[in-house]
Amino acid sequence: MTKRVELTENIKNYMDEKGVSYENPSQFVLYQVRATSSEPITQPSTIYHKAVFTRSALVDMAEIINDPKNTSPLQILHAQNSIPYGRIVHAEVVDENEMVSALYLLFMISSAHSEYIDKIDTGILDEVSISAMPKKMLCSECGKDFLDDDVPVEALWSKTCPECQAVMGKDGAHLNVPSIEYFYELSLVPRGAAKHPKILDEVYQIAMSDTARELTPKMVRDSLTGISLISRISEEVEMNVDDVKAVLAAELKPLNEELSNIKTTLASVEEEKKNLEAAKEEAEQAKATAEEEKTNLEASVTSLTEEKAKLEQDLAAEKKAHQEVLAAFSEEVKKVLVAAGKAESEVPADLAGMQEALKDAHLILAGMPVDGVSKPSFNGNGMSSKEDYSVYKINN
Repeated sequence: MTKRVELTENIKNYMDEKGVSYENPSQFVLYQVRATSSEPITQPSTIYHKAVFTRSALVDMAEIINDPKNTSPLQILHAQNSIPYGRIVHAEVVDENEMVSALYLLFMISSAHSEYIDKIDTGILDEVSISAMPKKMLCSECGKDFLDDDVPVEALWSKTCPECQAVMGKDGAHLNVPSIEYFYELSLVPRGAAKHPKILDEVYQIAMSDTARELTPKMVRDSLTGISLISRISEEVEMNVDDVKAVLAAELKPLNEELSNIKTTLASVEEEKKNLEAAKEEAEQAKATAEEEKTNLEASVTSLTEEKAKLEQDLAAEKKAHQEVLAAFSEEVKKVLVAAGKAESEVPADLAGMQEALKDAHLILAGMPVDGVSKPSFNGNGMSSKEDYSVYKINN
């Protein structure tokens, strides 16, 4: 007996109103659930134990859910900080009998979450829980609203009415919730706090679609009697410890796998962190070495620059001295040329030229008398020179 709801024209209209795409039906699965009712809820640890949502509160929830501006997500175990697994498509309030009204929801779940779809289809996961914020929380004994500004927070913790001192959930006292401010989400849970919060198979689904079967009063009574009986027995009989462990293990398996993956990733990150720190230390050492080498090179450059400056200074001095010697030698060569009768000749500028000119002059002077010039010599202007150039004669 399937629990999946077929995609019909009516449901397509609901999805259009909510802005939900149905172009690819393989991407989602539809289910119907009896989310909560006007029957007392079971939540012993909170102020809502034995509380009653009136029909008007159920109508408020349906109107909030069906408002096109609102999105009511499907979660797992009320994990509102996680990405939704699906969403509610439509809500209806059904008067099951004169005493009980119930909120029926049509919801879709993404096909990406096959593990939960399989559990729903097999009946392993078949209950839900809602999350909502009431507008009023009235004491059943005196009508005091626990949400009044004058009610201390301690009253909510102690579950005690500040007006009549009745303890909610005890001795017949309980909360009446006549109206709802917000509807937050629908969650898949192992066991819901409301009475019979079941994901319904096709026999018990109400006519939200144009092909679903209409519920007759007898079918409603029969279905509720059957579910109620199982519910009462399960409340009174102690659950087998092994069954509890098995359920918890199944629920914790994906969490443990995720935790293992996180640990593996963390170990990888730590290893990468160590490698990065080692690389950083190596880079810093290399930087320090480079800085030291740079300092040494700068010192060498400074020393070489100073040495170059000194060499350039010495070279300049040597060049100056050389020029001075060359100038003096040039004067001497000129005198020799005059003595040799070659006053008109230019003194060569280079040392080799001067040496060659001096050699030629010596050859001329070699023919002159040793004791002096026998006849006057002439300078470049043809004038007789009175200078004695016999000193430049070369003796053989």
